[in-house]
Formats: sequence, structure tokens, C-alpha cells
Amino acid sequence: MFVRSRVADRPLLAFALVTLAWSWTAWLAESLVAEPTPILAVLVGAWGPTVAGVVVTAGEGGRPAVRDLLGRLVRWRVAPRYYLLAVAVRRRVTARGSTVACVGSRGPGGPLPGVSRSHTAAAKERLNASTG
Repeated sequence: MFVRSRVADRPLLAFALVTLAWSWTAWLAESLVAEPTPILAVLVGAWGPTVAGVVVTAGEGGRPAVRDLLGRLVRWRVAPRYYLLAVAVRRRVTARGSTVACVGSRGPGGPLPGVSRSHTAAAKERLNASTG
């Protein structure tokens, strides 16, 4: 009951503290492990805001509020074609950005350090194929 009253008094502070505690615990634990797996720590730590949102929602409104919050994940409020449009635009932007990164010139040594000219040619071909 003490925790619930504290969360209800200062939900923004509770959100920030839970986010920081979750994320930094995951990231610091990764740095203490003998054989680190940084991608796992990054992924676990990245869930900090999500966990904090659920914890603060539970502190504010209990189980019904958490059920409502999680229920919104599966409630679609727009037509599916707009989700498909968002995914298509994201793919196009990502393809363009990676192509620009690969094709950009960095002097006589090649396009970018560690990127061979064959990678650049392949990126140009992918770009031309995607733009049709």
C-alpha cells in the first residue's frame, strides 16, 4: 500500500525512477559479466520505459488499469492499409539511408572505411531495383 500511495502522489517521478532502475541494472549487469552479450543487455535495458509504464499504471489504477493498457496493444484504431503503408515507407527510408551511407564518398581510399567498392556497387543495384 505504501508503494501505491507513493506512485499515486508522484507518477512522473516513479516512471523515471523505475525506467532508470530497470535499464541501468541491465546495462551494469552486462558490464560485470565475464563474457558480455551486449545486444542482450541493450534489448533488456530498452524495455525500461515499458516496464515503468506498466508499474506506474498498476500503482495508479490496479489490475483493471493494466488490463486496459495492455488491451490497447491489440486494439486497431485505423484500417490495416495504413499499417502496411507505414511499414512500406519505413523500408523505403531504411533502404535509401543505407544506400546513401554506402555510396557517400570519403576520398580516394573508397566510399567509407571498411566498405569496399563491390559493396557500393551492390547497394546501387539494390537502390535501382527498389525504385524500379
